[in-house]
Amino acid sequence: MNTKRTHVVLSEQLIKDIDVVVGSRQRSSFLTQAAERELIRLRQVAALKAAAGAWKDKDHPELKQGSAQWGRRLRQEVRHFQSGDAIIAAVAIHNEVTLITGNTRDFPMKEIALYPPP
Repeated sequence: MNTKRTHVVLSEQLIKDIDVVVGSRQRSSFLTQAAERELIRLRQVAALKAAAGAWKDKDHPELKQGSAQWGRRLRQEVRHFQSGDAIIAAVAIHNEVTLITGNTRDFPMKEIALYPPP
């Protein structure tokens, strides 16, 4: 990773507090990691704000009784569900596409349209 020196103004107390925890020789590394974590958090907040209102209850009638109820029902329907199948099922449901598979036993959810392979 390329680095660049920059001038940052911090209070004396903050510098002392950082040095107590990580030492003066690790100050830059600590501040870099803290800044990277904060950037990730701020990007997540911005993404959540941008997506606000995207979820419409009418588009998810299976959750009318609550997500916990839906999760219990799904676990009862699918006792031996593999994680790969779960990902495939989630993508098919989310994108409202027909799943082409000869393995219908692993996809008993009513929300998935299944079609046998040619």
